[in-house]
Amino acid sequence: MTKRKIFFPPSLKIKIVLLMLSTLFLFPPLPLFSNLNVLSQQLNFHRPVVKMFSLEMNNLSPYPVRLLRSDLPPTDGRAFLVKDLTTKVVMVQKNENKKVAIASLTKLMTAWVALKVFPPKKIITVTIDGRDVDGQVIGLKEGEKYSLESLVAGMIIHSANDAAENIAAAYPGGVKAFVKEMNHQAKLLHMENSHFTNPVGYDNPKHYSTAFDLSLLVDKVLEDPLISAFAQAPMMEIVSVNTGRLITLTTTNDLLGQQPGVLGLKTGWTPRAGECLISLIKSPSNHWYMIVLLGSNDRFGETIKLRDWINSNFNWQPVQ
Repeated sequence: MTKRKIFFPPSLKIKIVLLMLSTLFLFPPLPLFSNLNVLSQQLNFHRPVVKMFSLEMNNLSPYPVRLLRSDLPPTDGRAFLVKDLTTKVVMVQKNENKKVAIASLTKLMTAWVALKVFPPKKIITVTIDGRDVDGQVIGLKEGEKYSLESLVAGMIIHSANDAAENIAAAYPGGVKAFVKEMNHQAKLLHMENSHFTNPVGYDNPKHYSTAFDLSLLVDKVLEDPLISAFAQAPMMEIVSVNTGRLITLTTTNDLLGQQPGVLGLKTGWTPRAGECLISLIKSPSNHWYMIVLLGSNDRFGETIKLRDWINSNFNWQPVQ
């Protein structure tokens, strides 16, 4: 008598295999599958995942909360944005994504790119004489040599156009290649509504940014200790390393040193851009925020109005 073969339909075979595999995860595997046991423990196969991560609430930074509902002070600026520096919360804004001319606020990007591609102590030879540069200058003379950090100080403190031009000219490929790198860095910072045509901030229909995009740039440049230090300096001297000539830099920011709790970052003005100002403000409770103001007729006065309104209407509170 011959043994009769047991026939399993294909669908049943699949079910049996799946049952065997599931059993491996439901019960402790044999030593043969010790590696699989480690993996199963890491992925929590034995129990449902109910919590993806733990969050220590006590470690969260205080959050700016609007307590009062008084109206914003009237401002004629085309756009502005106020943002907490720690939590990155936008506290109030107007036309924050409107593309506008930004004048010498451009030099923040110029400084950021320069300090990414060159060491601070790099010596740069002046190839563009200050007499050939329009607007605000510190009088650089062709053939003089300065450290990069000295020229960055000239841009941030005194908003020197000749410093910006000579930094860009020292880049491999010259000014055109430097500006291309500025636009590349803008994309990396997700400044999607920004475009640069020059390292200074000269008026050009294709040279623009937004209050929101500039806030992203501020978040990044504040990570650089040199830019942060220069933004707080009302005055500084730089020296040519080959001629010994001293140049005194004085701030273009009328609020710096005159208003408690107000630090500079950058000023800007052109006929197309109007008055522009980025300020760092310390609240009465010692929390820092930025004000980006574009296209104003009174950048210093309107910044103080916004500061006073923020300090009266907001408080920083722990997350409940």
